[in-house]
Amino acid sequence: MGPTQVQHAYPLGHDPAELNRLSAQASICNPFTRLVFHSSGLVSGMRVLDVGSGGGDVAFLAAEMVGPEGEVIGTDRSSSALARATQRASDLGLSNVRFIQGDPAEMFFDKPFDAVVGRSVLMYYPNTVETIRRLMQHLRVDGVIAFQEVDCGSARAVPPLVFYDKHNEWVSKTLRLAGTDLNVGSKLYHAYMAAGLPAPSMRVDTPIVGAYDGTAEVGCHVLSDVLKSLLPLMEEFGVATASEVEIEMFGQRLLSELRGGGGVMIWNSLIGVWARKPA
Repeated sequence: MGPTQVQHAYPLGHDPAELNRLSAQASICNPFTRLVFHSSGLVSGMRVLDVGSGGGDVAFLAAEMVGPEGEVIGTDRSSSALARATQRASDLGLSNVRFIQGDPAEMFFDKPFDAVVGRSVLMYYPNTVETIRRLMQHLRVDGVIAFQEVDCGSARAVPPLVFYDKHNEWVSKTLRLAGTDLNVGSKLYHAYMAAGLPAPSMRVDTPIVGAYDGTAEVGCHVLSDVLKSLLPLMEEFGVATASEVEIEMFGQRLLSELRGGGGVMIWNSLIGVWARKPA
C-alpha cells in the first residue's frame, strides 16, 4: 500500500459541543448529501463504508437509504465521537449501522463494500489521490465511491454582512494554517482519475440561509460554533483573539445583522463526486 499516510488531526476537535454543531450543520447539508448518494447509486441492500463518521450523521443517512437489508460501517479515529455515534444509533433504533475506531485508509475489512462514502473528510488528508486509492481497495468491482467536499471561496452575503465576512476570513485562515485543503472538492475530478477511477460524475450544491427562513437561527449558531471550536487554534496561529471574536455574542450578532439586512448568506459550495470501481 505504499508509505504510511497519516490523516491530519481534525482541527475542530471532538468535544460534545463540536459534535452537537456537526449534527446541527447536518440538518442543513443532509438534503444535498442525499442527492449525491442517490445520484451515485446508493440503494437498498448495499454494504457501505462511511469515512470519518464523527457523530454519525452521514452514516445514519446512508443507513436510511440502504434500509434494513443493508449495512453501514462507520469509522472515525476519535473514540469520543464514536461513543456519541453509537449511542445515537441505539436511540434511533438503527440496527443496520455500527461504528469502528480507526482510519479506513489504514484499515482492513473481512469483505468488500458496495460503496465507500464521506462528507467533508478528504479535506483533512495530506494526499487525496493516495487516500482515494487506498479506500478503493475496500470496494468490490463496480462498487461506488462517493464523496461530498467543500470548495471554499464562493461564500458571500447579499447584502454584505460584516460578521459573515469576518467569520469566513477567520475560519479560512485558521484551517489553511492547520493544513486543511479548503478547495479539495474542485480537485476531485483529477484526483479520482489519478487514483485509477474512470472520469467521475459531479454536481455542485450551495446551502443558502435566508434572513427569515427556518434555517436562519440554526445557520448563524452553527457558524458561531465553528469559531468556538477553532478559537484555540485561531489564537495559537495569531489569526484572532478571543476578545476580537466575542464568541458568546457572535451568533446572535450575526443573526441580527442578517435579519436587519433582510437578505441571504450563501455558504461555500459542496461538490459531490462519484464513480464506480473498474474491473
